[in-house]
Amino acid sequence: MLKFGLLTLVLALIAFPASAQHDHHHGTMGDTHEDSLIAVSDAWMPADSEGIVRPVYLTLHNLGESAARIVGVESPDAGVTQLQRLSESYGTVTARRVRSLEIPAGESLVLSAPDYQIGLSNLRRDLTEGDAITLRLMIANDMGEEKSLLVGVPVLNQAPPPARLLVTDAWARPAGDGTVSAAYMLLTNPTDEDVVIVSAAMALAGLVEIHEMVMQGDVMRMNPIPELIVPAGESAALEPSGNHIMLMDLQAALVEG
Repeated sequence: MLKFGLLTLVLALIAFPASAQHDHHHGTMGDTHEDSLIAVSDAWMPADSEGIVRPVYLTLHNLGESAARIVGVESPDAGVTQLQRLSESYGTVTARRVRSLEIPAGESLVLSAPDYQIGLSNLRRDLTEGDAITLRLMIANDMGEEKSLLVGVPVLNQAPPPARLLVTDAWARPAGDGTVSAAYMLLTNPTDEDVVIVSAAMALAGLVEIHEMVMQGDVMRMNPIPELIVPAGESAALEPSGNHIMLMDLQAALVEG
């Protein structure tokens, strides 16, 4: 059994109003494509990379039943952001832009050397170990309908360990500075061992706790719990009516989008 803290909370956390819960859960792909679930893992930018283009590496997991494509990428931290295919000739590595890449149903797409990367150029600030950038990935289903996925990417000196949990459908309620919010998501454990989440943290929150909703008499109450188990090969839903993550003492407002 693996125990760890959900330190960055999620890779993709978007603030949505309560009225948008249903729409966000299914993205913008329509009710006939509810199975389009894309998770991101192992995202990082090498801190020691040099040159005009800074690479970002990550893995996209298609947990749905139909193929999907990554059709675009952008970042507020760079003037130019591209999907790139890498090739080597006579000892020189060349990065060429590609417009889209397919993620087959039930499979994963690895964006990592020596094959693919996301290339950022014209960075708007200096980046060193411990910093993070934001990516917006555009994902299209087999009908050509698109939705965006926000991804937080840490700047690291070395690649992170392989992911133990995959996160999809992550969102948070909008909230003002100094107030509270809640985060919801679907956690999928692709390993053959149970994973136990014993803590969570978020840079913008002074206190983060895992909570459950329980009925006590005629009143629904919210209580903190010491851990959350995601069984091997299964998923655990964090949702408004059940287990969720409370974000308290927010240091900045969470706004829609």
